[in-house]
Amino acid sequence: PDHVLKARLIYRSQIEDIAIPLRMNVRPGKDGSRLTVYLEKDALPGIKPVYWDLEVTVSLIGCDVSTRLDLSDKKLHRLLRLLNIQLKLGDGNIVFPYVGGKKALAFCVRPITQYDNMRTRVKELAAKVISKVFRSQLDRRNILLIYEKFSATAQDNSYYFFKYCMDELTPEENENIFYVIDKKSEDYPKVAMYGKHVLPFMSFRHMLCMLAARFVISTDTKSHLYVWRSKPSFVYDTARRRNNQVFLQHGVTALKRVHNLFGKSGSSPMSFFVTTSQVEQDIVVGNFGYARTEAPILGFTRWDVLTDKSDPGNKSILLMPTWRAWLEDSDDETFVKSDYYKHYTSLLLSERLKDMLEKYDARIVLCLHPKFADHLDTFRDKLGDRITMSSSKEVPVNEQIMRCSALITDYSSVCWDTLYLRKPVIFYQFDYDRYMEAHGSYIDMRTDLPGDRAEEENELLSHIERCLANDCHLSEENEKKSDAYFAYRDQNNCRRTYDFIKGQLQ
Repeated sequence: PDHVLKARLIYRSQIEDIAIPLRMNVRPGKDGSRLTVYLEKDALPGIKPVYWDLEVTVSLIGCDVSTRLDLSDKKLHRLLRLLNIQLKLGDGNIVFPYVGGKKALAFCVRPITQYDNMRTRVKELAAKVISKVFRSQLDRRNILLIYEKFSATAQDNSYYFFKYCMDELTPEENENIFYVIDKKSEDYPKVAMYGKHVLPFMSFRHMLCMLAARFVISTDTKSHLYVWRSKPSFVYDTARRRNNQVFLQHGVTALKRVHNLFGKSGSSPMSFFVTTSQVEQDIVVGNFGYARTEAPILGFTRWDVLTDKSDPGNKSILLMPTWRAWLEDSDDETFVKSDYYKHYTSLLLSERLKDMLEKYDARIVLCLHPKFADHLDTFRDKLGDRITMSSSKEVPVNEQIMRCSALITDYSSVCWDTLYLRKPVIFYQFDYDRYMEAHGSYIDMRTDLPGDRAEEENELLSHIERCLANDCHLSEENEKKSDAYFAYRDQNNCRRTYDFIKGQLQ
C-alpha cells in the first residue's frame, strides 16, 4: 500500500500544465492494493473545461512511475452508461467520468444541461431495448437522419439537402428522411412545416432513429447529433461506433489539416466524404485514406441557392474571420489581450480605412465566428458610421455572402462560397506561423490562395483600396485559381447528392 504515492487530475492541454492533487485512501486487497480516490467539489480549485486525465503515481523498484487507470471491464462501461454519475461544481459546470483513449479513466468538465438526469438515462435504455427488439423492421425502413452543428441550426449543407428532399422528392421517396433540431433553436421555424419529418433534439424518436439510421448525413461529426460532450451513453456510444456517415462538409477541405479528425483512421471517420472538385478529391484521397469512390465529386448542396444579391451602388465588404483554437472558451479579459483582438480592433479603428470607405462610399460588416459570439460586446465601441456588426443568428451566413460585394477573412471556409459567386476575397493572415503550427494546410497559402493575401495591416489596407477602386471585381488570376475548386456551378448539387446516397441504399 505505501507504494502508491499520489493521485492527480492532469489537465489535457498543449499550452497549460495544470495538476490537481486528490485525496486518496490505499488499503490491502485480495490481489494487491485497493485504491480509493475522492473527487470533492471543495478540493477542486481551478478545475476548468474540458478534459482531465486521472494519473496515479506508484513507486516500483525504487522508481516513481505514473500511470492511468484501466477501464476495459465491460461491466464498468455499462455502469457508466446506466447511472447518472456527475458532480456539480457550483459554477454551473459538472464533472463526470468517461472512458478515454486506450480505455483509461478520464473526466470531462462542462456546463450542466437539462439532459443530465436519470430521465434521460431511462429514455436511452428504452430506445436501446426497442431498437434491438424491432431491429429487422427498422432496418428495412432505410432511415436517413440529417442534422447540423449541435443539432441547433438549419443554415448549412444539411438544411438545404433536407429542404430539397422535402420539397422535390415524392412522399414515397422522403418517407424515412428526418431532420434533428432543438425546438428552442432560432432556426426551428424553418423546418417545423415538415411535421413528422422533424425530430426534436433528445426526444425518444430522435434516440430511436439515431440507433436505427442507415445513414446519418451532416456537415459535422456525430458528436453534434447528441448532447455536446456526452456522458457515456447507450445511444451515443452505439451510434458513434457505426461508420455510416455521409459527410456533406462545412467548407472545402484545403486551408486546414483535419485528416486526424475526419480521416479514414481519424477520430471521426466517415463512410463517404463529399467533395467539390478534382483538386479537393485529390487532397482527400491523398491525405485522408479514402478511395475515390468514397469521396464523390458532388458539390455542396447549399450552393444550389446561392445568387449574387450585392448592390453595385452600395459596396459592402464582409469581414468574417474564423475562430482560434487557442482562444476557445477564453473569458473577455483573456480575449482582449490576444493578437486576434488587437489586430482586428486596430483595423476597425484605422483612419486610413475610414477615409477609403468614405472615398468609395463603402461599408464593412463585421461578423464573428459563433465560437466567439460571447465576445461581441468587446468590439461594439470599435465600430463607426460605416462599420456595423452582424451575426449568423441575425442573418444566415450564406445570406450575408450573397449580399456582400467582397470578403475579408483569414482561414475561413466562407471564402469558397464567396468565390463560387465570383466575388473577390482578401485573406488577412497576421498569425500565419502560429496557425500553421496549430493546424497546417493542404495548400501553400503564401502562393496558391485564390485571392489577395496580407500579413500586415498596411498591406491589407492596400488590397482593400484596390478592390474598391476596381468595383469589387474578381481579378482574372484569382478567378482562374478559384475555378479549379468548382467542378459544377449549377443548381443540381442536391440532386446529385440524393442520387448518390440512394445508390448506396440499394
